[in-house]
Amino acid sequence: MVFILCSCSDSEQSHPTEPTEPTTAYVNNIYITPDGIVTNVSQIQDTTLSTQVTTPVAADSTQPQTESVQTTITEEQLIPTVVSGSDVSQLSAEDILAVIANTVNEAKEKTDFSAHLLQQVTINLTDCTLSWAVPVINTAIGVFNGPHTNEYEFVNGLSLDPKEDFKSQVTPFSAIPPSDRLFSLESEGIVNATAYRENGENVYSVTIVPEYTDSQVLVPVFHAQALDYLDLSDFDFGIGEITDAVCNYPGATITIHTDQDGKLLKYEEMIPMNGSGTGKLGISLSASFEGNMYECWTFEW
Repeated sequence: MVFILCSCSDSEQSHPTEPTEPTTAYVNNIYITPDGIVTNVSQIQDTTLSTQVTTPVAADSTQPQTESVQTTITEEQLIPTVVSGSDVSQLSAEDILAVIANTVNEAKEKTDFSAHLLQQVTINLTDCTLSWAVPVINTAIGVFNGPHTNEYEFVNGLSLDPKEDFKSQVTPFSAIPPSDRLFSLESEGIVNATAYRENGENVYSVTIVPEYTDSQVLVPVFHAQALDYLDLSDFDFGIGEITDAVCNYPGATITIHTDQDGKLLKYEEMIPMNGSGTGKLGISLSASFEGNMYECWTFEW
């Protein structure tokens, strides 16, 4: 119920223009108000928004009259509503990032559901001090390339891990990227954010700022906040070892699809990369590489 408090003169011949009611949208425990995002209902239950409307000039008036209209958001207005397509497209970059973080982290806490993972890794040497070593190393690296698929069936928060030949168990918290940590990407870490409606689903996407790793910078800060990046220090392709490497991350893209209730339907990440390094394959050599890592999770609740 909305209470409108106003004072009007009986002599006015026309009615003031009706103000547009503030929209309070709700997505995955996030209330999106005209003043920004809040996650606690109590923060906006007592919020009062003031707007100004101009009353048309009465017949005997020489100056326009300004009328103060006070709109109070009541508890009834805070019933969760699904963001419509037009509302989604108007979200700010910070709002989109907040929806993605909240949705992914909420899924990591679920206990009973199934998930399908498609993983495609493509890493290839593009140059090497020993030209004959390029196809040899690419063949060895090929075991990591995809596509690979894995099926998860979580019951009471546990699933046999298909990546470990079902010999151990894994939790949603560990399985869904980023592994073993919450999605915590900061707004300073994105360069682009979009949201739109497609085929009855809400789609939210962010692109991370370019980063790199080397012997001094071991972790790409923002990429690590949001996904599982390629850790070259642990990379072992069986027939040799990498002794030093520089890896550039031009900017990974993370996209999620939700239904009208804000439930996660699909999670996708694409991580392009390139770099160079030195290693040992019987003898020391240097090489350059490029590729990408792609993951697509689909969920059934």
